[in-house]
Amino acid sequence: MDEVMYTMFKEYYPLGLFTVDDCRLAVQVHYFGKKEFKEITGQDYDTSATNPVD
Repeated sequence: MDEVMYTMFKEYYPLGLFTVDDCRLAVQVHYFGKKEFKEITGQDYDTSATNPVD
């Protein structure tokens, strides 16, 4: 997990600067995990909402 990116998403998501899809993409590129995704968004991680990163 990238602590800097996790902290940035955790602080900026509630301000509306990142969307849920942005957070899903961050999980796909390993900025943080599914557990942290739920902490940030309050939602379970769902990969079907976005296309995976190649």
